[in-house]
Amino acid sequence: MGAALRRSAERSGAMGILFGNTICLFFAWLFGRAVAHKLYAPAYYRELLAVSFPIPGAAGTLLALTTTLELVLVALLFLPGSRATGLTGCALLLLIYAAFMAWQLWQGRVGMSCGCSGANSTLVISLPLVLRNIACAILAFAATLYTVSWGGWPQVVAALALALILAAAYLLFEQALANAQYMNEDV
Repeated sequence: MGAALRRSAERSGAMGILFGNTICLFFAWLFGRAVAHKLYAPAYYRELLAVSFPIPGAAGTLLALTTTLELVLVALLFLPGSRATGLTGCALLLLIYAAFMAWQLWQGRVGMSCGCSGANSTLVISLPLVLRNIACAILAFAATLYTVSWGGWPQVVAALALALILAAAYLLFEQALANAQYMNEDV
C-alpha cells in the first residue's frame, strides 16, 4: 500500500513537488525556530520541564534531547533522501507535544506556559494549541508522499515564498491566540 501511494505521489508532478518542498521548508523554519528558542533561554525551558518532570536531572536531559532531536529533524528536511523521515519525525514530535499539552490540560494545569513561542511569550497551553499541533502533524504526514525531489530553482523559490506565507500564518495564529487568552484573562 505504501509503495502504491508513493508511486501515485511521484506522478503528481510539479504541484506535488511544490507541496512537498513548501511543507519541508515550513517545518525546517518551525523546528529551527524551536531550537533557537531553546538555545537562547535554556534556563526557562529547564524550569518549564522541571514542573512536569520533577525527577532530579530529568529537565536538563529532556531539554538536551529535544533540542538535539529538533536540530536533527531540520537537517533531515534539507536532504532529499531523508525528507520523508524528517517529516515523519516532525509529525511524531508534534503529536507528542500535543499529547503532553492535552495531559497538562487534563491535569488542570491550564495556566502553564507552553514554551511554543519562546521565553518571552504569554501563550499558555490550551485546546487550540493541541489542535494546532495535530493539524501540523497531519500536514507533515501528508507531505511525506511528496518528497521525491527539490525540482528546479523555480519550484524551490515558489516553495520558499509559500513556506514564508505559512510561517506568517502560524505566527498570526499564535499572536491571535495570545491576545484572546490575554483578553479572557487566561494568563
